[in-house]
Amino acid sequence: MHCLFWLFYYFYPFMNHGGEADFRFEFWRASLLIALAWVNVYTIYGLLLPYKFYQSFGGVAVILVLVVAMAFVYCRSSIYIAGCECSVKSCFLSYTVHFTSLSVLFIGLFFAKSHWKNQKQIEKIYQEKLQAELQGLKAQVNPHFLFNTLNTLYSFSLTEPSKVPNAILQLADNLKYILYEGQKEYTTLEKEIAHIQNYVTLQLLRLEGKIKVVFLPEVQHLSQSIAPLLLISFVENAFKYTSLLGNEGHSITIKMWEEEGAKFHFYCANPFEPYPADADRNWLEGGIGLHNTERRLQLLYPEKYSLTLCKENNLFEVYLTISL
Repeated sequence: MHCLFWLFYYFYPFMNHGGEADFRFEFWRASLLIALAWVNVYTIYGLLLPYKFYQSFGGVAVILVLVVAMAFVYCRSSIYIAGCECSVKSCFLSYTVHFTSLSVLFIGLFFAKSHWKNQKQIEKIYQEKLQAELQGLKAQVNPHFLFNTLNTLYSFSLTEPSKVPNAILQLADNLKYILYEGQKEYTTLEKEIAHIQNYVTLQLLRLEGKIKVVFLPEVQHLSQSIAPLLLISFVENAFKYTSLLGNEGHSITIKMWEEEGAKFHFYCANPFEPYPADADRNWLEGGIGLHNTERRLQLLYPEKYSLTLCKENNLFEVYLTISL
């Protein structure tokens, strides 16, 4: 585009005043005109504007003097050297406007290009900031999960030590997922669902008899991509609060399904009651899981997800839809 502009600019005098009789004159005039135009444009575009001379009165004055000087040199050369029959006044006014228009064009291009580069830089900084925040949020998920699981193992060691070896194997699978898949930007639904299944199995070892789980992963396209460790916080939350309830036979429901158009649905429901008086308030209020997940959804799937948390009739429900 840049070269085409200057080619057109150079040959315009030939198109405007063509003819064999005028060829030498037009060739000389076009060569002089483009040489002066380059001096004018690139002095302004390449020297004055990058160093922000336009911000001072002196810089603006230099640009105006340059434009007038280019028009004066061109007119003097055309009339007294090439023998052009036009008047000095009309030629000077005409080419002052000409060089002014050319300068304004390239000044506009300079500011448009600067604005575009600034926007790209701002966008790059913003994306880097989002990536840093996502990494920070993901880094919080790992110790959060590990903390909950170690609490589970501690409970086993006190009440049912025979279950500890099997629980450690389940924990090893979950940590392997966190270590390898959890560091990736995306994983597959198959691996994310398997991770949730392992976590559920681990929790049922501890809460056998007290909690039963309805786990329905009705997903056909298991190779579909999803951000890792995105769903586990909802499941952790369900077990956390259900384990506080008295009696036995409490049910947690976890469902996953999909629709056409790569829409993935996740549903999790657990019974909910006011905190028991003897519950550890720091443990109850210190969780980061749901807030973390909601922020990750905002960053990873802007305007592509719907999250509803409903607490009604002693039932806490999570409805999540993501366009993958």
